[in-house]
Amino acid sequence: MKARIKRERLSSFYLEHSYLLSHVLRVIIQVKYKEEYEKNRGRGHTEIPETHEMTLAKKVQSLQSKKMYSEKSKEMQKNVNLGPGNYNYCK
Repeated sequence: MKARIKRERLSSFYLEHSYLLSHVLRVIIQVKYKEEYEKNRGRGHTEIPETHEMTLAKKVQSLQSKKMYSEKSKEMQKNVNLGPGNYNYCK
């Protein structure tokens, strides 16, 4: 009989406070997610250790990007007419 009364009290407590309990559970899940995110932030998207080839590819990509930027900039400079008192962009 006592077990049945305790079970009824527990279920009535849960029904009365289910919103609060679900909110607490959501907060706990969010905290765990944030901890996991902070722990893994900055690692990148892959779990593969970086090899020499990967490092080299990153450097080459950066150099190619700089080269393309400078070529495009030189090409654009050719289209600018800076005559005396004349600052026009020519196509």
